[in-house]
Amino acid sequence: MMSALENLAAAKAKADAMANFDRFIAARRANGWTDSDVAEYRESIRILMSDDDAAALALFPSGTYQTAEQARQGAREYWAASVSA
Repeated sequence: MMSALENLAAAKAKADAMANFDRFIAARRANGWTDSDVAEYRESIRILMSDDDAAALALFPSGTYQTAEQARQGAREYWAASVSA
């Protein structure tokens, strides 16, 4: 069972992550992303966060990554670079 402080920290982390995502999407929309682009990106994130390794690998051109975990790590690195840019 999580303590009240741990619950608060988890809630803050979730809120911070959502705010970062919203800023990322806003920046992409400013660069021309459409609602369709945003929906496609959200679906890609959903796939990367799932346990479906074949689907995670299928998000990238064949041969880009050897394993789904490499694909997920590449996505995390892209996200980190995009958020900090």
